Amino acid sequence: MTERLEWDGDAGGALATAGSWEYKPPGATDMPVELNVSFLERAPNARGVFGSKAVGEPAILGSACVLSALRHAVRAVRDDEPHARGVHEQLDAPVTPDALTAACDVDWRRFSF
Repeated sequence: MTERLEWDGDAGGALATAGSWEYKPPGATDMPVELNVSFLERAPNARGVFGSKAVGEPAILGSACVLSALRHAVRAVRDDEPHARGVHEQLDAPVTPDALTAACDVDWRRFSF
């Protein structure tokens, strides 16, 4: 959700978001310590290619679920803010950290350590 291409006008139009400082791909520490899976036994699929049951749609729909979940989270945050209650912000993809922070419209003075 953090990938958005930005071009630097001062550097002759070079891609400003080409490095890993702006894009954080998942790393080895992002994997679960234990992942248990199981496969269906005796579940043939005569109509699939080589009996396959895999399709591409779940991954696409899964990514859409992330955007939907972020929209619901932003709505919940705004409903907790007195000045933003009931005013819902449009949140479009890609959702960068800056866009997410702006959509929440949280008063930073409410935070304390």
